[in-house]
Amino acid sequence: MAKAVICHLTSVHPAADIRIFHKECQSLLSAGYQTHLTVCGSQQIHEAGIQIHVAMEHVNGRFQRFSQALWKMAKKAVEVDADIYHFHDPELIAVALYLKRLGKIVIYDVHEDYPKQVMSKEWIAPFLRRPVSVLVDLVEMYACQKLDAIVAATDSIAHRFKSVHPNVVLVRNFPMLQEFPLLVEDSDLFNSSTDIDYDLCYIGVLSFQRGLGEMVNAARKLNLRLVLAGPFSTQQEQQYVENLSADSSVDYLGILSRPDVAQLLRRSRIGMTVLNASPNHMEAYPTKLFEYMAAGLPVIASDFPLWRDIVERNCCGICVDPQSLQSLESAIKTILGDEKKAQLMGSNGRQLVQQKFSWNTERIKLIDLYDKLASGKTL
Repeated sequence: MAKAVICHLTSVHPAADIRIFHKECQSLLSAGYQTHLTVCGSQQIHEAGIQIHVAMEHVNGRFQRFSQALWKMAKKAVEVDADIYHFHDPELIAVALYLKRLGKIVIYDVHEDYPKQVMSKEWIAPFLRRPVSVLVDLVEMYACQKLDAIVAATDSIAHRFKSVHPNVVLVRNFPMLQEFPLLVEDSDLFNSSTDIDYDLCYIGVLSFQRGLGEMVNAARKLNLRLVLAGPFSTQQEQQYVENLSADSSVDYLGILSRPDVAQLLRRSRIGMTVLNASPNHMEAYPTKLFEYMAAGLPVIASDFPLWRDIVERNCCGICVDPQSLQSLESAIKTILGDEKKAQLMGSNGRQLVQQKFSWNTERIKLIDLYDKLASGKTL
């Protein structure tokens, strides 16, 4: 029997988003589902088997995304005529409820704790953040009760939705081990050969809230090589990095392909994720942390309870006060000053991802959810 036709929807994320495209869509395609992905923005990506639909090529600002883009997303989604729709942005809730009225199966994939995230959004006036946060919470809680399932990216998000929905599945954003095939032998995990170009690396969204300033200042003060890769959060961060172009301590490589990410990690000694202590950050599983570990790098991470339990309890790296330059510098010097210890940290991280924190375990839960929804079985 042919499996159901499914369609993922995002108006915010790019077509090549790691969680949506590389992990979820490709996993479902490999499980036999006819897989579609509907997005906004000009997309240059081709993958055999996954059909990509562009609802709107050019989206100018949030107002257009919240209005015109939503209508076009709904129109394109109906044209696909899938059996199961899986949407990834809270702004698509209206589209999701419309699809439910058409009798479709609809899944809400919650990547972040959005009510908490609103509280740190600089583009929202401070006096409006609390009421907007409350409104987002009310809309999500009301709408999700009408949907068929919730996919949660973290334990705390899953706990939040379980209070109002019986079908919540935790699918965490862990790395795909097959992306890091070159780093299998422990002896390769931390070395001082000429293949290593960078002492420190950070891959992900570049923003001051995610430790951009602290990482740059630490590299400068210790006279080390730092490499940055990923999109900018705002033009302010982009201008900051562009002004560093003459600084020999910092290289910015842009947005990298997945193979290039793996190669960059191979050429680096330490992976860093020193996000500031916002409520949304403290309860998240940062993808980059587990990718560093999968690549066998010792890590330096913010000293949040959830992260400390992973990093320091398993001797994979060091946790620091993300806003203390002295704490960050001390951790860097500790790791670079003891090659044997650094190699052990990298080996421990790689083994931990293999055993507990890889996409292999999460994809099983996702496919099981789809199989049950498609067959009409009780979750």
